[in-house]
Amino acid sequence: MQAILALEDGRIFRGKGYGAKAECYGEVVFNTSITGYQEIFTDPSYAGQIVVLTNPEIGNYGTNPEDNEATRPYIEGLVVREFSPISSNWRSQQVADEYLEKYKIPVIADSDTAEYVLQIKVDDSIPIVDQLGRPRKLKLVATIAHSIFQGQLLMGDANFRKLFPAQSGFGTVLVEAPAAKEQELVHLLDADLGDYSVSTDTTVQRLQTYQNVQNTYLETFQTLGALGLAGACLFAEPYRTLAQSLRKKIKITDVKCMIVRGTWDWNLIKIETDAGISGIGEAYWGPGVKDLVLNQLKPLVIGEDPLNVDKLYHKMLLMSGGVGAVGGITITAASGIEIALWDLAGRILQTPVCNLLGGRFRDRIRFYRTLQAPSNPKEISSWRDQAAEAKTNNKYGFTAFKFQGDNIPVSADPTYSEPGHDFYNKALTNRDISRIVTKMEAVRTELGPVIDFAIENHWKYDTSEAISLLNALEHIQPMWVEDPLPPENTDAMARLARATRTPICTGENLYGVHGFRTLIESQACAGVHIDIPKSGGLLESKRISDLADMWEIWTAAHNPASPVGTIASAHAAASMRGFRIHELAKWIDWWPDLVTHEGPFWKDGYFTIEDKPGLGVELNPDVAKAHLAPGETWWG
Repeated sequence: MQAILALEDGRIFRGKGYGAKAECYGEVVFNTSITGYQEIFTDPSYAGQIVVLTNPEIGNYGTNPEDNEATRPYIEGLVVREFSPISSNWRSQQVADEYLEKYKIPVIADSDTAEYVLQIKVDDSIPIVDQLGRPRKLKLVATIAHSIFQGQLLMGDANFRKLFPAQSGFGTVLVEAPAAKEQELVHLLDADLGDYSVSTDTTVQRLQTYQNVQNTYLETFQTLGALGLAGACLFAEPYRTLAQSLRKKIKITDVKCMIVRGTWDWNLIKIETDAGISGIGEAYWGPGVKDLVLNQLKPLVIGEDPLNVDKLYHKMLLMSGGVGAVGGITITAASGIEIALWDLAGRILQTPVCNLLGGRFRDRIRFYRTLQAPSNPKEISSWRDQAAEAKTNNKYGFTAFKFQGDNIPVSADPTYSEPGHDFYNKALTNRDISRIVTKMEAVRTELGPVIDFAIENHWKYDTSEAISLLNALEHIQPMWVEDPLPPENTDAMARLARATRTPICTGENLYGVHGFRTLIESQACAGVHIDIPKSGGLLESKRISDLADMWEIWTAAHNPASPVGTIASAHAAASMRGFRIHELAKWIDWWPDLVTHEGPFWKDGYFTIEDKPGLGVELNPDVAKAHLAPGETWWG
């Protein structure tokens, strides 16, 4: 078996199937000072690397193996490469044999001089994959001596000079697909193994593929021809192939949960594996979630392959039918584990989570900020001041807000003593409607016509009163009126939606695609408001959004979560075609500091997905430990 690498502009490129442009596989450390083996024996920076030693000074191979009796090399493999036409290969082979015998380090001696693309032939004895079966990131130490650049070979061979300009690293090698496959210039993975031959052209080095279907790594890596056969894997291409290659190679060893007290009690979840890689997630806040995670769901996923995300989510629900698997905190707890599995999968496959959900429609997610009731909600001036404060004291540039409209009737009559008021009967009087409209008019006047705002109602009204209220608010042009009725009452919601032109957004208390189905199919709202760490996790929420999109209903995200759940939710939002806007509920000053994040959390009201594996963040242990809920310990 041969694994072929090509050097281009000082970077290593792995051979790609069908000649598609190779992606950088590693980098060359160009160093003209190293002339022997002593440095790579004693320098720990070479640990775990396969080192290519090119053109060491003739007759000086540094310290011989017998001089390093007590020294175990850091490296895992060595390639000796001779470019000089006057060099013989016998010494390289002798050194290779000695190293292999004494240190069990595979060494390959290669003295070909005519190739303009460096091909490193690595036999089966050198591990080219890590413990997870992923391609190893190689480091080449190029040690071409000064005399080679100044000698007859360089001066007499224009192609060689073009490829290796003096002391500037390696030149550009253009990679072109074979004509028969030019229509299939797909982005491939490092997973594709193959042997490449080189034919010199005046402008192009053309790499043609000869697939070696007999190689021993076929169980680990899928070739291009197998891409269409990987349908059993959940992930989007090209990650489907890599996930298939890693199937059953990693197992879940533990599930942990801790509660951090922030705006609410955040249930943070961690999944550990036997490969030393872990993923983090978050389940919706509330009592009892941690108990379900650790005592009901954890035993169901221990020993399982973490890349089987959807299978494990459904397994948790199918095996938990007696504890509320169609809704409630069982779904919430499973959602938190599902999110941690996605983070783990992204880390294993070295890609952002949204890329695994079919890719992203957008890199930036628009956010709106939810404001709590103002200090004196009975006064119009208090609402006007709150709107002005939100607009001017706006560090992150939010362009949309939500106001607590349902607080207005209660604050005006907290004892329910006015005629028609009752704590239980959902009554909304004409006086109440007038109060709400007057105060929301003040908000609109203060914000101006461009800034969006929503009006919260928390499911408090009956259908007829809700129709009157939404029609009375229409001229204010709110972004939406939220939860005027319980969304599970689909007939009532549909009647309301048909009686008003004011947009309705609802759904934060619904679970799974089946919980949203009748609401969507009845077209009983303008937008679905999915709480992603509550209603089924990332993939189930995408299914909900996809169903809504079929009925021309847009998606928004309800969100009281920590940064962990918020970022996870944003990754799902990036993968949803019809997604509009994401919530940030409440606020505490240390909220962004709970995780590591480059730059401001939001800019111009948008959160940007970082191109990092998984969710792209780590917990800040100092902040988390400082705000653990009473009785909690770090991942205890």
